[in-house]
Amino acid sequence: MMRWKVLEEIGLFDEGFFLYFEETDLCRRAALAGWPTDYVLESRVVHIGSASTGMKEWERIPEFWLDSRLRYFVKNHGSAYTCAATLALLAGGGLWRARLLIQRKDRGDPPLYLRDLTRHALKKAFTSLFRRASAPAQTRPVA
Repeated sequence: MMRWKVLEEIGLFDEGFFLYFEETDLCRRAALAGWPTDYVLESRVVHIGSASTGMKEWERIPEFWLDSRLRYFVKNHGSAYTCAATLALLAGGGLWRARLLIQRKDRGDPPLYLRDLTRHALKKAFTSLFRRASAPAQTRPVA
């Protein structure tokens, strides 16, 4: 729950997100604006995860999830942090999968999650580099 005054000050959801990370972005903006977060220990919340999108049954990570993740990290932390966070996630995910393999346990994520994350990150990085390289040169007037 959030006070209306908070939303008046920081704005509503960033419409550039689609379904994922928009609430994280909103809460970060509220925190950066100095709004406190209160926890009510007696409260109980039931979250029916993935009810809207069926995330638990995904065979592949949808592009919109990957786009929203990328948007959140770049918007709030910059490109270098985004790269570091993605590399850390890939390294941790690889170690986690190795552990599950050794323990002969099923993994709970989509089978191609790490591959999809890597492909998306590389595609976006190369697209960004290509855009910069193919952009017209900036000329400045000679004084």
